[in-house]
Amino acid sequence: MSKKMRLYFAVVMSAVILVFAYWNFGRAPRIVHNFNQDWEFHLGDIGAGDFASLEFEKISMPHEFTKNDVGVYRKEFDVSASWEGRSVVLDFSKHSGNVDFWINGAKANPNMSSGAGFEIELSPYLRYGEVNAIAMRLGKDAKVKTSAGIDGPVSLVVKNKLSIVRNGINISVSNEDNLSKIFARVRIINKLTTREVVSVHFKLKDSQGNNVAERELKTGIDGGALAMLSLEMKVENPIISTNQTPKHYTLQVSITKGQKVLDELSSKF
Repeated sequence: MSKKMRLYFAVVMSAVILVFAYWNFGRAPRIVHNFNQDWEFHLGDIGAGDFASLEFEKISMPHEFTKNDVGVYRKEFDVSASWEGRSVVLDFSKHSGNVDFWINGAKANPNMSSGAGFEIELSPYLRYGEVNAIAMRLGKDAKVKTSAGIDGPVSLVVKNKLSIVRNGINISVSNEDNLSKIFARVRIINKLTTREVVSVHFKLKDSQGNNVAERELKTGIDGGALAMLSLEMKVENPIISTNQTPKHYTLQVSITKGQKVLDELSSKF
């Protein structure tokens, strides 16, 4: 191979490596967008499902209504082409009432099985690189006495298809003399079609950001399956409080495959 050809080959390989590095490491494993602004609201029912016939007012979340049994929310937003192939989830942290949901005119089912509020998987219905529209009908249920609505902030979450689920980190603590035992459970979902073997890293940090304990587990998760990992971490001579003020700790959980970080989430306690 001539010197010119070797130089050309080296330049091409460098470009390939840079593209590969960007694809694997340039994208954040989890992006959370504030989704509280630029909503529209109609007090009353949809009727025959004709949203175009309704009159809307501009509102921001959180929002609640008391005069009628039904309210309709609507919002348009840009969807980046770079989100294609990832899991795009709309997370409502807290709500009151029964929910019907549409994405670009298609009916979608909210997932209300994991704690307060609910989430919607938008990915199968999105038009990437375009403006998309969502609509939601919220009606009172038997538990709602005075009002219905979205009682907490709303987030749009973009993450990989193998990730920690909503409210997926649970922590309990047992203190004995100069030893604390931290019990952690993490739920991970694999929305891919293939079985994946990943490493799950647990880092326990004090209020100053110092590492006080660290563990790593490896697990295989089948495509379409949900896995739960449990472990115990021990901290000797923990700082529980200073002048009666409780001290906070943070558990950081990261999922990796090789050198790629698939997801990362922290929980304070």
